[in-house]
Amino acid sequence: MYKYRGYEMKIFREFVNKKSERENICNGYVGVDKKWIEKDYKSMQKLLENDTVPFNSNIYKKGIDVFEEILHYADINNVKVLMIWSPYYIEFSNFHAENKKYLDSLYESYEINERVNYLNFSEDSLANHMSNFYNSAHLNGNGSKKFSKKIGLILKRDFSNL
Repeated sequence: MYKYRGYEMKIFREFVNKKSERENICNGYVGVDKKWIEKDYKSMQKLLENDTVPFNSNIYKKGIDVFEEILHYADINNVKVLMIWSPYYIEFSNFHAENKKYLDSLYESYEINERVNYLNFSEDSLANHMSNFYNSAHLNGNGSKKFSKKIGLILKRDFSNL
């Protein structure tokens, strides 16, 4: 919600106006019951054949600054931060490998310094099965249910004191 600061009332009004659309919401989540979109997959494969996302740490500067601001707020208010990287389809991982490596090391450094708890599911077994996704970066309803159960068990087991 941090990135939406200043727009709270507009978001609230939109939420109230879309009451009928919220009937499928479960605990704040709206599942997407889409199956794999073959057109998106073909586009992704074409990108993977021809290119990767060039690494440029400068593109993360603003996001890191905002994240640091959030962590500072959490520190002074004694709020624990849990950061979760959700799974994405395994074939997509090569497309932005250098960027992912950079972000992993950054997030792990926050964890080492005890500023966040970082749970990385980018290489989870869910990522190996196309049936859990509707495109290379988004879980479908079935994949989301599996992922939610997995996170729920981990939170209950390891983070009940947060």
